[in-house]
Amino acid sequence: MTFSQSIKTCMRKYATFEGRASRSEFWWFYLFFLLMFLGAGMIDEQLFRRPVTLFAVCPAFLLPCLAVGTRRFRDIDISMTFGQSIATCMRKYATFTGRASRSEFWWFYLFVLLMGCAALFIDVTLFRRPFTLFAVCPVFWLPCLAVGARRLHDTGKSGWWLLLYVILLIGVLLMQDRSYEKLGMFVFSCGPIPLLILWALPSTPTKNESDSLTPETEVQQTEQTAHQAGGQEDDNLGARLVAESLISAGLETGNQHMVKVGERRLAKIGLAKTETANQKAI
Repeated sequence: MTFSQSIKTCMRKYATFEGRASRSEFWWFYLFFLLMFLGAGMIDEQLFRRPVTLFAVCPAFLLPCLAVGTRRFRDIDISMTFGQSIATCMRKYATFTGRASRSEFWWFYLFVLLMGCAALFIDVTLFRRPFTLFAVCPVFWLPCLAVGARRLHDTGKSGWWLLLYVILLIGVLLMQDRSYEKLGMFVFSCGPIPLLILWALPSTPTKNESDSLTPETEVQQTEQTAHQAGGQEDDNLGARLVAESLISAGLETGNQHMVKVGERRLAKIGLAKTETANQKAI
């Protein structure tokens, strides 16, 4: 779906929460909404000095944004619920290795966003200063970076892409200078877009350098290699080669599960040989 087709579809389905929405339909419309938001802000800055256009534009697109967001959720395979995502990310508080599914990542970021909004509301209504916000944000900064790195690993990218956060820092520094304040606001607003695009990519089925194989997967891969080298497992010679390969690979990698599987298979081969010999004797 193209940019214009996405806008037409989402405006036609203005309040339609049923059905599905493709990735292109969802992200093109959200890009359109972001551009409208930035444009309204610039108009207000130049003409009104108050958020007049912003308050007129944003409510008009709030409902279709919620609708297309709901349809997008129905189109994807949500492998993790909201509560499971929070529990997983807090358990992996500083774990930068491994993978994170899209549902794990986006549910947790929604949770952090809600916590930030709640903290800001408390500060505005009670303290008039960002006390609660400064207390909450540092707690979630590390798990946000960790799940962001794991999500990048899941798309086949390196976690070092998180260095794109430097763009936000550049925007903040530019806003400190009155002559570059508008440029800084633009850089700060558009800075997260490259990372958001990377985080939205689907999972890669192939293994990359950030994956860690489970013991069962390692066993299967070693079995396949041994089968190709020594024939079928039904044959005693091939079965023995498979078992010895499992033990050898397990000792090299420190995978005790693989070693135990190999030892059990060797024991079965010995038992089978004993039964065959007894049958021949009879």
